[in-house]
Amino acid sequence: MKAYNPAEAPPPEEWLELTAAARVALVERYHKKAGPKMSNRRAHAAIHAAVENHAARGTTTPVQTTITRLMAEGLDRHEAVHAVGAVLAQVMRAAFTSVTGTKGLGARYVEALGALRARDWLRGNRS
Repeated sequence: MKAYNPAEAPPPEEWLELTAAARVALVERYHKKAGPKMSNRRAHAAIHAAVENHAARGTTTPVQTTITRLMAEGLDRHEAVHAVGAVLAQVMRAAFTSVTGTKGLGARYVEALGALRARDWLRGNRS
């Protein structure tokens, strides 16, 4: 894989064959070319790559179905990846700041994805 375009899902097998560093580098390169400037392009790219990793795993996570649903609700694929990434970042933050750590992390992620709606994302409820 030579380039990444968030408007299209990367071929799952090809994406997952890449190293984690290569995936992040592809996403980072896309965003560097597409602009705008970001305060932390590497962190943005890492979350993006994590969402694509989850989506590439198909039915083993609800991410691909969530992206598809958000697109049906009006988001383009790139914004849907951002919305899922925001949920992932929130769940990760909660895990890092919680006394229970990663206990129940997967369930919290699945629950938050189920509650995610394009209308909320579009209204700016991106906390």
